[in-house]
Amino acid sequence: MGKLADIQSFGDGAAEEDDSVLSYFLKTTAVDKIESGECYVVIGRKGSGKTALVKYFSQPRHNYVSESPSLRDYPWKLHSQRKNLGASDIESYVSSWRYLIAVKANAVLLSTKGMKLNTDAQRAARDFLIDNYGGVAPNLRDILAPKRLKVTKKTFAP
Repeated sequence: MGKLADIQSFGDGAAEEDDSVLSYFLKTTAVDKIESGECYVVIGRKGSGKTALVKYFSQPRHNYVSESPSLRDYPWKLHSQRKNLGASDIESYVSSWRYLIAVKANAVLLSTKGMKLNTDAQRAARDFLIDNYGGVAPNLRDILAPKRLKVTKKTFAP
């Protein structure tokens, strides 16, 4: 009988930890729907292939701007302070998630190498990030708890 400490693994690793996940990646209609813009959010149960899709679209050979965010160091306690107290439990974080996603999406686009600011909306988004977070690539903690929040009449949208 062996020792518990000698056991190398208690099962298969998760896709998040498997660097070879793309070696057995099967391109499905999900990829086509994402590439065509028909689908831009992927939701699924554990093991359904979400991580494989992220890794596929994060490969340098693709002409995509992408980021694979991790919730491993996510400031959940700080996020819980952003709860909309007037909303139902299910809806209580919708506003903060929308804000977080919008800021991160703009940050990813604006910090892309070679990004040219051609429109007033792009310049307004850059100015908003710089004014509120000190640069175009804020971290999650800064987004959820800025030292101050400066809002102007400039607007930008996806």
